[in-house]
Amino acid sequence: MQVPNLAFIRNIPLIGDRLYEAFNQIQIQSQATEAQTNTNPTAEPAAPPPINAVQVTTGPGGEFQIAISDSNQISRGINYFAEHADNPWFQNPHVIDMGQSRNHSTYLGAQSLYWRAYSSYSGSPPSAPAYHGSAAVPLPVTGGVPGTRAPSQGSGTGAPGQGLQGPGPVQSRTANSGFDWTAQGSTKSQS
Repeated sequence: MQVPNLAFIRNIPLIGDRLYEAFNQIQIQSQATEAQTNTNPTAEPAAPPPINAVQVTTGPGGEFQIAISDSNQISRGINYFAEHADNPWFQNPHVIDMGQSRNHSTYLGAQSLYWRAYSSYSGSPPSAPAYHGSAAVPLPVTGGVPGTRAPSQGSGTGAPGQGLQGPGPVQSRTANSGFDWTAQGSTKSQS
C-alpha cells in the first residue's frame, strides 16, 4: 500500500510531522503484510516465475514419481501443481495439488501419461508450465515400469534434498535474503 501525498502531509504546520509518522507506519506495516502473505491490495498478485523443470519417473506397481525443480527467487506460500493427461495436448488433464512440496508420488497403474507442472501463490495466476520433455514435444511416461527415483526437491523456500522445511526457512528466497538456500545455511555471521 502506498499512502499518497506523504511529502505534502509532512509539511502541514503543527501536525504534519505527526500525521506523516502515523501514515508512514501504516504504509510500512501494510507493505510487510503484503510481503508475508504474497498479496497485493490494489491488484491481483503476480504469478511466480516459471519453474525450471518437471521430471517424472516410475516405480513398481504403477507408481509415478514427480519431481519439480525450482531455483527461482520465491516466497513462502508458493504451491506446486502437476497435471497428467493421456494425450500430449493435455485435453481433460487431471490436476494434482502438491502443496509446497516439490515431490509427489501417486499410483496410476500401467498407463502412458503426459505430464506438466507449474506453481502459484494463493490468489495469483499460475506460472507458465514446464513439461516432462518440452512444451513442443511432451514425452509420455509409462507406469508399471520400475525406474530410478528422482532426487528430493525440498519444499517452500527450502533447498533440494532437505527435510523439515515445510514452507521454508526464510520468508523470501532471493539473492539478497542473507540466506544461502542452496546450502541451507545463513551467509551472515552469527553473533
